[in-house]
Amino acid sequence: MNPHLEDINYPDGGSTAKVIFKSMIYEEDCFHTILGKNEKYITSIGNSYRLGGQSSPFQMHDSRHYLYIEDGKPKGFFAIKENRIDYVRKEILNIHLLYVDKKYQCQGVGKRMVDKLKSFAEKIDGICKSRGKYFSRTIDQRYFSISVYPNMFDWAEGKELDLEKIYQGESMYDFTLDAEDYPTGQDKDGYIPAEWNMLDETLEDNVFTRRITPRKLREFYEDLGFVQCDELQFNSPIEDGIAKRKVAVSNRTLCNMNKTPMIYPDNVELVDLVADHMKSLWNTPVTEELVDDFTENVLSALDEKIMASGLVA
Repeated sequence: MNPHLEDINYPDGGSTAKVIFKSMIYEEDCFHTILGKNEKYITSIGNSYRLGGQSSPFQMHDSRHYLYIEDGKPKGFFAIKENRIDYVRKEILNIHLLYVDKKYQCQGVGKRMVDKLKSFAEKIDGICKSRGKYFSRTIDQRYFSISVYPNMFDWAEGKELDLEKIYQGESMYDFTLDAEDYPTGQDKDGYIPAEWNMLDETLEDNVFTRRITPRKLREFYEDLGFVQCDELQFNSPIEDGIAKRKVAVSNRTLCNMNKTPMIYPDNVELVDLVADHMKSLWNTPVTEELVDDFTENVLSALDEKIMASGLVA
């Protein structure tokens, strides 16, 4: 039995596949969990979602951000985004941010980091499709993919995060603080939102020179095997190239920039199948019996599709 599985503090509604993916991150020596003093989580109450949080200067929590370590040095990080989509798309885990320290850019660091995450996703996806187990845990999902919403961002010149300080626990930058909640740039204990000096390269003109074009960024993921998945698309009103809803860059990165998502492994046909079933129930009163029938029908359709397509690993 994986010793970490029972210790993971995962939001209510997080699927078994996602819990196992996170346990793989914990066990991998090249990843180091970045802690923060706040913990936010989403719970479902009836038909609505509620965001809760707690703050303590003494107890540190998993920020859902993870440093990537090579040769004993933190060279970048990635983040998992947990929000409402996690409760609709239990088979899809969003890799929210991917960043490589400027000292190590153009050296293949980003590719090696993504390759690790891909290997986790491949293993879980294979278990899902073969209806196998991970140690003693049965995974209820029929497939599993990680998703990305390619968006360009960086920190302002001279304001870059010191990843070594974060690694040593000496940084006052906190990934669990939302910049939108702290207009002064810090909380009562002096912690600073890590995204405070983050800039969106898509919109911020004449601030710095872009390191990469949007097309090149998508090609980076395409070369790694990611495929476009239209059904996961979020849309946000855009006016003159600017998102009407003003939010911090890291939040924009997920859905507000109208970026078409990409997933790995390629489970687009299965995502579309689930989406078609969901659309058939639009404007239909939800009952417990309907939910049970819907779940049974979707799982049966997925099993049939997987077997017929020879997708079983």
